[in-house]
Amino acid sequence: MRFKKILATVGAMAMMTGLGLAATQSASAADLPAEQPSTTVTETMPSGTADDTPPATERTCTGITDGGVSTNLAANGWTFTETRSTGHNDYVDGGLHVWTESNTSTDKAAGYHPLSIPLSEVGEPAIALKDSSGVLPSIQLGVDRDGNGTWDGYLVNEGDIYGHGMWWTNKTGFGVPGGLGYPSLGTLNDYLAANPNAKVTNFGYSLGSGVQGDSVITSITVGCANYTFDNVTPITAQPASPTFTDACGTDGTTVLPADTEQYRYRTQVAHGVTQVTVEAVDGYQFDENLVTSWEHTFTNEPCPAVVVPPTVTPVPATVEPTVQVADLASTGQDVPVLPIAFGAFVLIAAGAASVWTTRRRRRMQH
Repeated sequence: MRFKKILATVGAMAMMTGLGLAATQSASAADLPAEQPSTTVTETMPSGTADDTPPATERTCTGITDGGVSTNLAANGWTFTETRSTGHNDYVDGGLHVWTESNTSTDKAAGYHPLSIPLSEVGEPAIALKDSSGVLPSIQLGVDRDGNGTWDGYLVNEGDIYGHGMWWTNKTGFGVPGGLGYPSLGTLNDYLAANPNAKVTNFGYSLGSGVQGDSVITSITVGCANYTFDNVTPITAQPASPTFTDACGTDGTTVLPADTEQYRYRTQVAHGVTQVTVEAVDGYQFDENLVTSWEHTFTNEPCPAVVVPPTVTPVPATVEPTVQVADLASTGQDVPVLPIAFGAFVLIAAGAASVWTTRRRRRMQH
């Protein structure tokens, strides 16, 4: 492998000076070491050559989208099955720590992510590294060169060691001239010109085998999407649900629970549907079994008619006079009720007799 590095360096110098270099050594794409970090690819092809080479296919990204974050809790499509026993892929804060212990055949660390886009839409592939030492990981594109659904090989970029924006493959049939011991070595536009129906089936990185290196990958950009890595703390407790109050008419309210240091609530309304989501802050991630989104469609039911009761004029109540009888002074003696009543009867009768006698005398005198 050291001989390979020497050839690569000499070959790069020869390419730049126009001397050329014939190299016969080749190796598997999975086993060849990475030499340099990838840089932004902006190749161009000469137009209208004598052999009718087609012009370069435009691959410029108008914007970079979020490809998602891969974490220690959710890999987001990344697999690391190509990593060998003394190669390592460890999630750390803000990245993926990729390293090998030595330079033996078991020293390989690699990861891949599925993708299905035309090679013409691959954009400007790049890998962002930090805290690097030793050999650096390469960026790789799995390619189906004729679009028939079969993987045909990896295109590998190891930075500018073989020339600016150069990609090699150890597979035959890509129609790009070889160099430095590889069946094909050229720019992505070279591969596009020779394989206009080519598709990308997956992408990833590889460190090794047979090399010692240590880097933190912070992101990989492919297909105009940026894929990142992080180590996070799991959130296992179910967040509180929002409260939707649907009153009659157009009135309706949404009450959100309080934010925490681990997550924040967000509300948006689209097409009459109110959606509430809870988002983990940096450094945290929800367990996949937790509910983190709620939706409610507020109704527009008419409010019931309000019945106003008739006004009733109150009639003043008749107040009966109250006669108060003064209490008789108590003598402490029992009052004989029957004698008194009989005496009163006699007096009344005597009075009546007196009146009758007087009237009779007057009639007789006349």
